[in-house]
Amino acid sequence: MYKLLLVCLILFGISLAACHRQSAVASMLSSADSLMDRRPDSSLAVLENIPPVLLTEKDEQAHYALLLTKARHKNYIDETDDSLINIALKYYRRHSSDSLLMQSLFYKATILYNSANYSQAIISATKAEDIARELNDNYWIARTCELISDIYTMTYYREEAVNYTLEASKYYLKSGKKTNSMYALLDLASCYANLGNYNRSIQLIDSIKNIAYKDHPIDSTFIACCIKSSITLYLWTGEYHKSKYAFENLSKFKTNINLTATDYARITEIYLNLGEKDSTEKYLNITLNKDQRLLDKISVQSLLLNYHKKTHNYKKV
Repeated sequence: MYKLLLVCLILFGISLAACHRQSAVASMLSSADSLMDRRPDSSLAVLENIPPVLLTEKDEQAHYALLLTKARHKNYIDETDDSLINIALKYYRRHSSDSLLMQSLFYKATILYNSANYSQAIISATKAEDIARELNDNYWIARTCELISDIYTMTYYREEAVNYTLEASKYYLKSGKKTNSMYALLDLASCYANLGNYNRSIQLIDSIKNIAYKDHPIDSTFIACCIKSSITLYLWTGEYHKSKYAFENLSKFKTNINLTATDYARITEIYLNLGEKDSTEKYLNITLNKDQRLLDKISVQSLLLNYHKKTHNYKKV
């Protein structure tokens, strides 16, 4: 009788501990999920503090994998390793959760995009779009269209990029995300520029910038993004004084917009073409000291070629 009672107490203790573990994991995952949009940094912190040993159930592992991938993305961590999201993808393909499968496919496509695996990225992205349309989820239709446009831009399918960007803007607006819709229109201006239609691009930027100025409160970050885009467009059309004015105007905005090596290379080009030697040297030094990704390196090498030509340093050319 005593042994039976002891066994019962042990089993009860194990059951209680298991329930407590499940409750703790569920609470932490729920907390991370609720913080995702408002406080993505806090969401990431919660997820990174969940001990892996607690994740014993397949559904918990899948949910954790999806949430952690999403949190990293929202914190501007560009992942190129898809091993984590594959855990979520494998689980949701076998279990009926269309929304979570759609999101897993979207983040899988994003990671493949980051690693320049565009041929596989477009497959996952279009599958995610198909599910979003089946669910009639306007927000996720917009997000998947936006990603597909980015993939088409990188693979030089520029007309398709225009069409998908228009779709993204339309569906963001349908989902009540006006700011996202405006940013999609700014992307559309870039798509027009990629087609060589610079004037149409400039006109669109001026139009959406004027709309943004009428909003209350004014979204200074969005306006700064518009001005930043204008810098490049005026440079490409040879309107160097307008490009310089746009850059000087941008510097008045106290926003968290970071200028890349490519941005500074273009700013240097402005002053180089205007013959302003001191400013050219100043921004050339800034450009060369910035971290450079692959696309930045191309822009910087192009700048150096033009710089050495203008300064008649033909050996370096």
